Amino acid sequence: MFLTLFIVIALIKIEFDWRLSLLILAIIGTLIFVSFEELVFRGLPFSSLPEYGLRLYQHKYAILFGAAHFGNLLYNGNLMLAMNQVIIAYGLGMILSAVYLKYGSLLHVVALHFIVNITKEYDLLFDDDPIRIYSLAEISFEIHELVGFSFGLGLMCAAASYAILSREDINRLQAGRSIQSTN
Repeated sequence: MFLTLFIVIALIKIEFDWRLSLLILAIIGTLIFVSFEELVFRGLPFSSLPEYGLRLYQHKYAILFGAAHFGNLLYNGNLMLAMNQVIIAYGLGMILSAVYLKYGSLLHVVALHFIVNITKEYDLLFDDDPIRIYSLAEISFEIHELVGFSFGLGLMCAAASYAILSREDINRLQAGRSIQSTN
């Protein structure tokens, strides 16, 4: 995808500052990636709802969403830092599923997820340190100072999802057993 965009830019001879080009690629790439993640972790699993246990179902897919972020271990090289990201992604997964269930639109959750991810992409683009991929042998196991913060933030996000998606919303959803878009 990125290679195609580079070729198109080269063919039509658009000249950009290289950081602007990377920012455009980051925006497009992030939008595609979060759309895919939302389809996999919210759109498909929640297209047909369980008769009972919607909250448990919500937790299950938030845990899977968080676990999918263990891949970040290869970018940061620290198991505990990756664990922080997994816990925060779990909390974010709870909020995103609550928003999806409440409003019935992937567009809302793609927009929220995009905002969360693009801030990190922007930070990476304008950081002068090169991005490095770590091998499994190089991974550090030292405790990261943000562990407590991550647990607290993950739990607050999970609690916020209960405020977003009320008991009445759950009863309505389980009675209909499918999501109705409110747009």
